[in-house]
Amino acid sequence: MYIRIPYKINHIYSILMLLILSGFLIKSCICEGGSIVHPRVHLHSNYNIHEAPIRDYGVPIDVNFTINLRNILEVNEVAQIIALETSIRLFWKDWRVNVDLPPNQTYMTLNPIAAKHFWIPDIFIDRSKVIRDPAFYVKPASLRVYDDQTLRYSSRVNFEAACIMDFHEFPVDEQICEINLESFGHTNEQLTFQWVNGSNFNPNITLAQFSWEVLLKDSYSTGYYDLSYPGW
Repeated sequence: MYIRIPYKINHIYSILMLLILSGFLIKSCICEGGSIVHPRVHLHSNYNIHEAPIRDYGVPIDVNFTINLRNILEVNEVAQIIALETSIRLFWKDWRVNVDLPPNQTYMTLNPIAAKHFWIPDIFIDRSKVIRDPAFYVKPASLRVYDDQTLRYSSRVNFEAACIMDFHEFPVDEQICEINLESFGHTNEQLTFQWVNGSNFNPNITLAQFSWEVLLKDSYSTGYYDLSYPGW
């Protein structure tokens, strides 16, 4: 995604391309005790949080993303940093998880503490300098379990990320800040990433001297490691 940031005074503008993803807070209850996270949530007898839910070797798990860009907190040209307030949602299927739901209900929402009982995609924000958790008491996150074995983990994520800027075209320069989400330990043979419908960007974001524009970018594979890892 691109974020355009023109100066009103000297006609400079910047563009920031972000690859980030979204979530929100819903309260619920869980039951502790062994592998039981809720009386109506059932885990396979051989469930292991350290193993991705891959059923067929060579067939990767689809991890889908949406993002809610809530605010652009700062664009620091001197430090070459952008600060963002986002919510990130991840969706994936885990055949080892089942849930019993009442009629006309398609999912159950669990307290974020329940996430420790499940395998969660190991996503990190590349080139991030600071990540903040704006929690008051309960972490601003939730885990949903759907009746079709889809899981959705969402969380509020505020962070600062490096944005390499080039001012050779000043005062009509454009800056592209690429912020990538990548899997730390899984390769393309295990996970694939893709955007799905549901991302949104707050149209009321205002910056004192800038305007902005957002554009989502297709997925990519890292080429600077020994193995190729999925990313956005």
